[in-house]
Amino acid sequence: MNNYIILVSNGIYVAVDILSNSASNEITSLLQQGFTIAYDSCKAESIEQALRTWQKQKEGTYGYEHIITSTTSVLARNIEIVEVKGVITATIVAGMSFLRDLSAVIRDFTGGNSGTYMSKLDDIKSQALVQLRRQADELGCNAVIGVSIDVDEISGGGKSMMMVTASGTAVNMEKLVTPPSS
Repeated sequence: MNNYIILVSNGIYVAVDILSNSASNEITSLLQQGFTIAYDSCKAESIEQALRTWQKQKEGTYGYEHIITSTTSVLARNIEIVEVKGVITATIVAGMSFLRDLSAVIRDFTGGNSGTYMSKLDDIKSQALVQLRRQADELGCNAVIGVSIDVDEISGGGKSMMMVTASGTAVNMEKLVTPPSS
C-alpha cells in the first residue's frame, strides 16, 4: 500500500505518491500553481483509490473496513499477531432530541422497545467503531482485538445524551504460511 498526499485547487483533486521519485517536484509544482494540501496521509493501492478514499473521508463515509475488529484476541487459526501497538479508545457523545425523549417515555409507559433510541444507539456504536479503526489505521495496524463497547447515559438539566466508548488493542497480524500437506 502506498501513501499519498491529496492537493486541491478550484475543485480539482490530485493525489501524489509521496514515496515516488518525482513526488517532491510534483508537489512543489502543484503548490506553485495554487494547489493546497487537503490531506497529507492517505493510504491506498493506486491514485484512483487514494482519491476515492479521501473523498469518503472528507464526506465522513469512510469506514476503514480494511481494519479487522474482533471481540477476542483470536482472529483465526492461520492468523498470527506479529506486533502489538497498544490500547486505543474512541468515544462518541450524542444528544437525544426532545421528540426521541418523548417517544421513549411513551414506550416506557406502554411497554416495549424504543426503536428511535435503538436506531440512534446503533448509529453511535458504528461511529465509535469507525473511529477505533481509524486510530488503528493511523498507527499502521491492520486489526483491533479485544474490542469492547460501553454505553452510558449522561443527563442533567432536563437533557439527555448518550456516550459510547469503544476500546481495543491495535495490532498487526499476518497470515501464517502453511506448508502443503503431503
